[in-house]
Amino acid sequence: MSIFKCKKCENEYEADVQTLAPKTHKCPKCGEINGREQNTRRNKYGWETPSK
Repeated sequence: MSIFKCKKCENEYEADVQTLAPKTHKCPKCGEINGREQNTRRNKYGWETPSK
């Protein structure tokens, strides 16, 4: 599980990107579909921007 921040409403939520086929997930607060590329992800060191 990874913690993501919604690009629309900035809500933080958990999503399991390993089991999601297209690597997209819906924000449970506003319903915005977010992809791994557009989001910052939090790890034990704080927020990071995924590198391509």
